[in-house]
Amino acid sequence: MRRLIFALLLPLLAVGCTLEDGAGDYREQVVVQSFLVAGDTLPGVRLSTTAPVGEVYDIDRRGIERADVRIELLNSDGAVEATLPYVGGVHG
Repeated sequence: MRRLIFALLLPLLAVGCTLEDGAGDYREQVVVQSFLVAGDTLPGVRLSTTAPVGEVYDIDRRGIERADVRIELLNSDGAVEATLPYVGGVHG
């Protein structure tokens, strides 16, 4: 029974360990971090960029300063009802 389980898991382990295959597909993305609560004033927004696999993520190095941030109010259909320029604490 153990040999059967091992035989079934071995191909899965081989497939799961191919991390480097997609490493060349990395594209830096913007990360938006904030906790918005309905009815509360808008809190600070932290912007940064992602880091490639294997690189240490350092917010001081990856932070985005002086970004143009807008908060969009969506209606029940998901369309933009209002766009508000955000002048609160934007920081990296």
